[in-house]
Amino acid sequence: MKMNLLVILGDKKNSDIDSIKCQAHHIIELFMELLPKYLDIDGSSRITINFKPKGARAQYSTILGTSNYFIEENKLNEYNCLDVEEKESFILKLIEESLIDIAKRNSRGQEIEDIIRKTYELVIKNNFSLKIKVSKISRKSSCGKFKANVYRYLNKELGEAWCVEIVSKDSKESYVEWITEKPSYLNRKDFFKKSIWQGEEFLIYNRLDKLVRTIKPKFKLEV
Repeated sequence: MKMNLLVILGDKKNSDIDSIKCQAHHIIELFMELLPKYLDIDGSSRITINFKPKGARAQYSTILGTSNYFIEENKLNEYNCLDVEEKESFILKLIEESLIDIAKRNSRGQEIEDIIRKTYELVIKNNFSLKIKVSKISRKSSCGKFKANVYRYLNKELGEAWCVEIVSKDSKESYVEWITEKPSYLNRKDFFKKSIWQGEEFLIYNRLDKLVRTIKPKFKLEV
């Protein structure tokens, strides 16, 4: 089974550690965007890295397509001593080391380990930031003169934030409207599912076909 979801969980009893869920969100999503799709690390579709003391639990376990991995307790103490910039690099390194350890435990071989290391390097090369065009819901107006481009931003300032940029083919004017909060820490890839132009308005629907955003550019559209 191929991994399609990576999660980091903190400790609900410790607000400082629990905040790692927000601090780690864009890093996890960057890693998953740059990781080759459908990579099989241990046969699980979901891997959870638990950023909390494991107690009597095993460091690594897997059941019914879900894996749990607990980091060493000394890593918790190390994390709490870092500043914001250092924490970003620390979390990325934690992801790399955890996934490589899981791959080793499952005898996945050097190729899988090298892919994980390369993905780690790509996140750094991209300066922990991506602007991703979401082609499946970006759309031209019926007259062809205007294009609504939907973008997914991943970085430490925004977490994960989405916007729509509407561009006029003739005048080169553009209008940008954010369709999520800033910052935000939710994966919206399965939330925004469909879009259409209706006259001068660009409409976005969720996976249940419910209208969730209506965008009307401030410049005049000749439809």
